[in-house]
Amino acid sequence: MTSLRATKPEPLDPEGQPAMEKLLYRPKEAAQALGISRDKLYDLLRTGRLQSVKDGGARLITADALRAYVAKLEAEASTAA
Repeated sequence: MTSLRATKPEPLDPEGQPAMEKLLYRPKEAAQALGISRDKLYDLLRTGRLQSVKDGGARLITADALRAYVAKLEAEASTAA
């Protein structure tokens, strides 16, 4: 018997190809993704709670760094509860 579960269609880029996951975010984009201000994001970078990389003069935050930061927040919340 086959499952008839609905699956979400894969997002497409402007050329109709499957969209790639974004791997690097500029600080403004990373702040928006986290729902915080740019100032707060730079505080997190300065204190080392959020990791970043540099490419030339550009500061970038990886998708993995964003996930790690959120996981850190979740772990802190579960130990505080």
